[in-house]
Amino acid sequence: LGEAVVLSLGGALGGILLSVAGAAAVEHFAGWSISLSADAMVLSVIAAAGTGIAFGTYPAIKAARLEPITALRDE
Repeated sequence: LGEAVVLSLGGALGGILLSVAGAAAVEHFAGWSISLSADAMVLSVIAAAGTGIAFGTYPAIKAARLEPITALRDE
């Protein structure tokens, strides 16, 4: 579960960095005025964390219910 959340947050932060860089490039080369909302960035991080929790919960619960020796033997 922790891994899923960390990967989701890493993707969200990477997306924010790319969007800020892209907006800065468009603003510089096209001469347009661009404003980025901090609220939207925070919302994207919350959504990414929620996605990591939602899609990481099922595998975490499934793994927690396994006997360790069974899990190692099935690998």
